[in-house]
Amino acid sequence: RPSDAPRRCFICLTDEEPSDPPGSWVDPCPCTLEAHQDCMLSWVTDCERSNKPLKCPVCKADIEMDGPWDPIASLHNAIQRKFTRASPFILLTGVSVGVQFSLQMYGAVALWTFAGKEALLQFALGPDMLIDGRSPGALRFAKERIVNALILMNVAPTLLISQLLPGLTNRYFMQSASIYGIYSMIRNDNFLEWPPSPRMAMVALPIIRKVYYSFWRDFVMPYEVKLNRQISGLPPLDPQQVADGVLNRQDVERNGEGGFIGLLQNILDVLDPDEEEPAAGANNGGREARPGAQHEIRLEQREEGDEIRVELLIEEVIEDAVDLNGVANDEQDGHARWDQAQDDAANEHAQENQREAPQAPPARRMGLGGLLSNVSNSIVGALLLPGISFAMGEALRLILPRSWTTVPPRNHWLFGPSPSGRPGLLQQQWGRSLVGGCLYVVLNDAIRVYSKSRQVAAMQNRKVKNVDRPRRRK
Repeated sequence: RPSDAPRRCFICLTDEEPSDPPGSWVDPCPCTLEAHQDCMLSWVTDCERSNKPLKCPVCKADIEMDGPWDPIASLHNAIQRKFTRASPFILLTGVSVGVQFSLQMYGAVALWTFAGKEALLQFALGPDMLIDGRSPGALRFAKERIVNALILMNVAPTLLISQLLPGLTNRYFMQSASIYGIYSMIRNDNFLEWPPSPRMAMVALPIIRKVYYSFWRDFVMPYEVKLNRQISGLPPLDPQQVADGVLNRQDVERNGEGGFIGLLQNILDVLDPDEEEPAAGANNGGREARPGAQHEIRLEQREEGDEIRVELLIEEVIEDAVDLNGVANDEQDGHARWDQAQDDAANEHAQENQREAPQAPPARRMGLGGLLSNVSNSIVGALLLPGISFAMGEALRLILPRSWTTVPPRNHWLFGPSPSGRPGLLQQQWGRSLVGGCLYVVLNDAIRVYSKSRQVAAMQNRKVKNVDRPRRRK
């Protein structure tokens, strides 16, 4: 543009007029953009309200403002900008510290409840239960205390993971326990002596849990799956399906034994609207929908080496299969069917007055409220396990003979102190809590299966109770 050409505002696109007052035009940046002062102020206000930077849209140079300067206002704005940038990090730090403190407090309370106050103090403060920063081993002492604090912080996550992912934890916890057990046996020759030490109990517990889980899955779980299907109103499994294990995995997950995978399966069951049947040929790639076919969504957990994959499978289940050989057999069985039709016609008159059987109710499906209730029950039950174990251990202390739960003056080969002076398993609070917790798990599973069996028996034999009331008179 010629140098003698009139100015043009890049905002309102109007040229400079001779009647414009002096100072009404401004050059906001080093490039050729020019604008009215009023238009620039309006543009700056719009950028400030929309949190856009004050930069030239062409050369990206900063646009500076000229006005009265107040030191207090400038300091306040600078502090506000710095605080706005730092507040997310401060909030994240506070939340993480709060979560860490809460986890450590839960771990400390769980250890106190499970093993007693003295065990907690020895674990947190060391065998001498004394903090001395002037001692030569202060650095090693601090490292041990930090490691123990991290262990306490992992108590709650370990309980939750073992509840939500039982198969995964059984696999990896057992491997870790085996490695730790071999390491302990190499370093300590008396590691396997009876009564067991807390370290030996830590090694043996995942192995016992794995053995119990495998026993329950192979021998008791099929019966519980059968009860679950009867309670839900589902038909029993065919022998071939039971032998092939087609639906066992899905039923186990819906039973709650699948942990997190079972939770995802239940979410899919809640969100799957199976009441609406899709139109023939719609969204099916041009294929016609087969009669009696339903689509089932389920999750499968597969282990490939060190990786665990969760796959979403959509299968087509055909309830009313069509026998292809039936067409060929129709002609051969025609006379037999005609005779059967004659017999049915003879008995039709006798069956006219008989009432038809009521239609079977639809299968029970878990709603969103029931799903959330199961999740909350699992989480709270896992967090309350140390307290329940302590209560069961105290019940054992009250029920069992006193010589089994207190240190007697003489040695006993099973429940008494060992020749090395170690108390018996039931003579320590952590031992009673450990045995009580295992006993609680077994009793809880047994009572659950028994309750389901009684519920099925009650459903088969129940009837509506008559209410005594006067009959209507004609």
